[in-house]
Amino acid sequence: TSEMLGVEDKGHDALFAAIHKDHKPIRSLEDVADFYTQYGVDKANFMSTASSFAVEAKLRQQQVLVRKWGVRGTPSLVINGKYLISVSNDVPQPKMIEVANYLIAKELAEK
Repeated sequence: TSEMLGVEDKGHDALFAAIHKDHKPIRSLEDVADFYTQYGVDKANFMSTASSFAVEAKLRQQQVLVRKWGVRGTPSLVINGKYLISVSNDVPQPKMIEVANYLIAKELAEK
């Protein structure tokens, strides 16, 4: 929804911080709409956009990819649609970027 409304770049990191750093209770779509009002988004417009055909279609597309790639949680990274990196005993979160950089370089070298 924020992407469709042109505020994704403004609000994405701030929404993450509000939830994970400031521990603000954002539990519903209405809470998200309230959050984005600080970026000039009309709440009613946010709510109607969130339930629009375009947003629903994009959500369905993303859900298909999540299932296809086997993503089961966060954080997870998918490299070039081939490799899934998730936190595990073998790959702790700090090592994920190192593994991702290796796989990105490998994919670029193969092109």
